[in-house]
Amino acid sequence: MKPLELEQLADEVRAGHEICDTPVDPFKIAAEEQIKVLPGTYDDCFDGRLEYRKQHDRSGFYLFYAEASPGLRPMGRVRFSIAHELGHFYIPAHREYLLSGFWHGSRAGFVSEKPLERQADQFAAALLMPRHAMNDFAKRHRGGCSLQDLADLANDQFETSVLSTVIRYVQLDFEPCCAVLTENGRVRFSFTSDSMRALRLGWVERGSDVPTGTISKNALAAQQRSAKGCVDSEIWFEGKPPHDLWEEILIFGQSGYAVTFLVAEEDDADEDD
Repeated sequence: MKPLELEQLADEVRAGHEICDTPVDPFKIAAEEQIKVLPGTYDDCFDGRLEYRKQHDRSGFYLFYAEASPGLRPMGRVRFSIAHELGHFYIPAHREYLLSGFWHGSRAGFVSEKPLERQADQFAAALLMPRHAMNDFAKRHRGGCSLQDLADLANDQFETSVLSTVIRYVQLDFEPCCAVLTENGRVRFSFTSDSMRALRLGWVERGSDVPTGTISKNALAAQQRSAKGCVDSEIWFEGKPPHDLWEEILIFGQSGYAVTFLVAEEDDADEDD
């Protein structure tokens, strides 16, 4: 399914369950769909796994998920994982795959490059963070938002992971910006808004080290929880046209993960229009 179709499907699911406000409760949706939800540690083999089991007394869907763990797996991440598995339940092609007896463990939160996983992630983001609510947030921060603003949005309104909220903001293209997920100082992936790519600032190379001279590199070395400041775009996007960037980083507890949020200064963006 295409991104717009996934948005529409998420809207239909919320409407079908008479959900008008946020936060959206994916556990309640699963219960109303008679999906058996089974928490556990599962040796950290997956974030979530949805199976269809044919049994004499009860045939149906079973959702296994890794439960919350302070400092390692916050509840917002768990809720996103549940919504991701609901994506597999609702997306027709995914559902057919499951009904045929196949299953697999998922890594939610946009860390997988598999098309089916990306579709489930996009559905989960649209389900938990409706476009209209994101539009309202963007209107309140018309001059641009900070990483802390997005963290507050995740914690206070959506009860989602900070990472998924930042990615959702970037993908909806409210301003020229980029989200970079790193693990132990190496880039796992990046997402860039359309308006950022219009400035010829694309993706940060997967598997590369966080560049020396960046706010993020210094914060990681100093083991700071967060940091922010201005940086030249050529440090992050070597060989690309120079632009002034605002850079922020937030480190996620003891997990080794961190998210960097890069925003092209508005004056820079206007000059290129």
